[in-house]
Amino acid sequence: MAEHGTLDVLSSPAKLKERLEKFYGYLKPKNAAKARFIWLRRNIGAKTLSLFLAFLFWAVFAFRADTIHRTFVVPIEWRNLPANFIIDNPKPMDAHVSLSGTERDFNIDPNSMVISLDLGSVREGTQELPLTDRNILNRPPGTTISQIDPRAIKLRAYGMTEIELPVKIRLEKSLPGRLKLLDAAADPERVKVMVPEERKEDSFRSIRNR
Repeated sequence: MAEHGTLDVLSSPAKLKERLEKFYGYLKPKNAAKARFIWLRRNIGAKTLSLFLAFLFWAVFAFRADTIHRTFVVPIEWRNLPANFIIDNPKPMDAHVSLSGTERDFNIDPNSMVISLDLGSVREGTQELPLTDRNILNRPPGTTISQIDPRAIKLRAYGMTEIELPVKIRLEKSLPGRLKLLDAAADPERVKVMVPEERKEDSFRSIRNR
């Protein structure tokens, strides 16, 4: 076996194994490898915390985005209106909604937003309905609502009812020349109409006075 300029004759395979193990021990000491693993395991809690804080600071400063504010004109709609009700002249028909978020939060189309009011429990007469964050649908995710203007919508609801009225023919002018009216008939003689519940008696009274 040749090593460091010296040629040795080994007496047995066991000697050869011993010399080879010693040789490779110089090339890759086991103690050094163990020392590296011991250093990695030492103070593992503090090292983990340091790594987490480093990542946190990197995420905050590397991905920091300014908060921006934008205002949109959002239409107002209603749903679940009872079949026998109508809405008369609601005011306003839209509202200004101010949103806060990053530029990335506004990547979707904010014009799809709508303020939806549930009128399932509407009552007859004039009333004000509040506009809240829960009424705004399709808001861009990640944004927050900073303002809604106005905060309420004013409307008047009428409860409708069906009535049957007679059709009467009223002649106001005479026929020209020698023409004469021989007959006039209404077809149909009665019609069904929908009128506000509070104006039902007025409709009958108007027909009786004619």
